Amino acid sequence: MNNREISYKEAIREAFEEELAENPRLIVIGEDIRESKSGISLLTECENKFPGRIMNHLPLVEEMLGGIALGMNLAGFKPAVQMDYSTFITLMMSDIFEIGNWRYRMGEEAGPGITIRLSHEGYGEKGAELGASLLALLLHIPNLAIATPSIPYYAKGLLKTALRAEFPTIFFEHKRLYDIRGRVPEGEYTVPFGTSAIFKPGNDVTIVSWSYLTHQALTAARALQEEGVSAEVISLETLHPLRIEPLVASVRKTGRLLIVEEDMERGGVGGEIAAEVIQRVPSLRIERLAAHNVGLPPTKRELFFLPTVEKIAAAARDLAKSGTRRWFRLRS
Repeated sequence: MNNREISYKEAIREAFEEELAENPRLIVIGEDIRESKSGISLLTECENKFPGRIMNHLPLVEEMLGGIALGMNLAGFKPAVQMDYSTFITLMMSDIFEIGNWRYRMGEEAGPGITIRLSHEGYGEKGAELGASLLALLLHIPNLAIATPSIPYYAKGLLKTALRAEFPTIFFEHKRLYDIRGRVPEGEYTVPFGTSAIFKPGNDVTIVSWSYLTHQALTAARALQEEGVSAEVISLETLHPLRIEPLVASVRKTGRLLIVEEDMERGGVGGEIAAEVIQRVPSLRIERLAAHNVGLPPTKRELFFLPTVEKIAAAARDLAKSGTRRWFRLRS
C-alpha cells in the first residue's frame, strides 16, 4: 500500500466516503453536518455523492438524537451520529446509557451498532460549558467502546472499524487535531479497538496520554531529551477496550509513570489507568497531571487549569529524578 500525507479531517472524510459506498445501511444524522465553523462539518462532498444518506436537517435537540439512532438501528440501519461539541453529550446521557445497556436488557449477543462522533473544543477558550472533557463519564457506561485517535492514520482506521462495529462506539475528535497531517495508506485498512502505540521510546520515565495531549506530551519529551531525560511516550488510541500491556511493559522498564489527561483530575480516566497498572507493577512511582476540578474560564487563563507542555515537562522531570520507592501523587 502506498502511503501519502493527509490531514486528520481528510482521514475522517475518507473513512465516511469509503464506508458509505460499501454499506447502504449506513446513515449519517446529527448536527452541523453541512456547514460548521467548528470543524466537524467534513461531509459536504459526501452529501452529493450519497443523496438521502446524510440527514442534515434534524433539529438541534441533543436529547432526541440517541433515541433516533437506536430506533434506526432496530429498523436495520447503521446510524452514525454527529455532535458538534462533546459537552452536549450530557444532554444525551439517558439515551447513551440506554444504548450501552440495550443488549443486556434484551438478551442479545451484540449491538446496537451505533457510532457517536464527538468533536471536542478543548484548549479553545470556550469556557466551562463547551471546553470540558467528559471521557471519564462515558467510560463508566457498559458495552461502550471509546476511540481517542491522535493522528490521521488511527483516525481513519478506527473510524472505519467503528462504522462497521455491531456494538456502540464513541469516536472522540479533538478540534486541535483537524489540521495535523500524517501518513495514511491509500488502500483499504482498519485499526482494531484496543490499540495503543509508542510514539517515542525512552528509559527514564513513561508518559501516557491520548488524543491532543499525546502531541503535547511528545513536545515535552523532546525538550526533556535535550536535558538528558529520556521519556517514553505512549498514546492510548482507544480508552475502551484498553490495551494495558504495552504500558505495563514500559513502566517495568522505566519504573515511573506520568498520566496526562484533559478530564478533571477527580474521577478522571487517569485514576483507572493508575489502578490497572499498579495492580501489575506494585513498585511503580505514579504521578497524574489533569485539568483542575473547576470549570474552565473562556480566556487564555484556561491554561492555568489545563495540562500544558511546560507542566508535562516539569512533572516528568521531577518524576525521572525521583527514587524508585513506590509513590503516587496528584499534581495540579
